[in-house]
Amino acid sequence: MASDDNPLIKALPPAVDYLSYLTILEYNLTLEQLPLLHDILQDTALTANIGWDLVHLLLPLLPESQSCLQDVARLGNPREVILKVTELLEALNASDGSTFEDDEEKENPPERIEGQERPDEEDASPT
Repeated sequence: MASDDNPLIKALPPAVDYLSYLTILEYNLTLEQLPLLHDILQDTALTANIGWDLVHLLLPLLPESQSCLQDVARLGNPREVILKVTELLEALNASDGSTFEDDEEKENPPERIEGQERPDEEDASPT
């Protein structure tokens, strides 16, 4: 690994707890640090404990962070990683003003029941 002077190396647990290590990563993670982080994430226990919370730090660094995201997906706690990814996708969807339900309705519009007009057809009646 890289120099012992690197904060990502110096602060590795058990030197600090996992939450503190996440904070150190948040303030020190750069594109240049990604290869080192990839090496660090090979520690299964570390990745299982912090991987889920790295997703939001790594997404803005794509495509360079792809190998680190793959490490998190492979070695992280599966349930927590899936929940975090789902949360981030929902936040992304909310930021564009739509909701999952809106998208579902566009893809699969409700079926029309005979004799009932759909709300979008009410205004389009011939005069």
